[in-house]
Amino acid sequence: MKNEVLLVLFLAVNCINAQEIKNCSTCSKQLLKIEQIQNLGVEELQFLINDLYARKGYAFLKPEVYYYFEDQEWYKPIGNNDKLKFDKTEQQNIDFLQKKIDVLKSERNQLLTEINNFKIACLNDDERILKTNFDFSEDIFVEDDSYNYLKDILKNIKIENLGWSKNTALYSLTVDNIECTKNYKIKIEDEKVFMFYDFVLGSKEENSIIYQSKNYVKFNYVWRFEWKNNKLQFIDMEVSN
Repeated sequence: MKNEVLLVLFLAVNCINAQEIKNCSTCSKQLLKIEQIQNLGVEELQFLINDLYARKGYAFLKPEVYYYFEDQEWYKPIGNNDKLKFDKTEQQNIDFLQKKIDVLKSERNQLLTEINNFKIACLNDDERILKTNFDFSEDIFVEDDSYNYLKDILKNIKIENLGWSKNTALYSLTVDNIECTKNYKIKIEDEKVFMFYDFVLGSKEENSIIYQSKNYVKFNYVWRFEWKNNKLQFIDMEVSN
């Protein structure tokens, strides 16, 4: 019975120690474990590094980072970053976090490269590459507008402009020329990739349509992909009104 109690306590302590870390308040005393950061994205890991730097008095140049830490009561910039020094535990934690960031950035760049390759194949109407490399089925190339809508998204959105937060990336662009309003969007959530095309007849500006009609024209397309085994695979397409 005593051994069972000790085992439960041991597991409970390890569970607490392995909880996902929110800041680096203990990074000067304890080495981080992979279980504490395995679900964190690049930006969250960079936040932890910045948090550790801030606790040592680092003066940040980026306004959004500086003003965040300036709001923390414990933040005391030393004024001269050259005087900043880290002990062995702190440096090991910084290196540990940076190594994880480098791995995630490499994986992210592979995905973005593959999306860009898909874009090139689409804009060049390269059916062989699209079918072979991205699992596009033959019915994608039927004579309708859906494929042109997809190309329209890829023409208007630059992959390098995707912004990231945690494990999500997004870039959205709205074009309103009074006659119609189009929204193009690419979104990445973990291993899922979505491409959206939204169309609305008319403008967001009031009274822009001369030929008003009860048959309000509005439709949405979404293409779904999955990043799996370093390959971007087409899953399906959905249209709604």
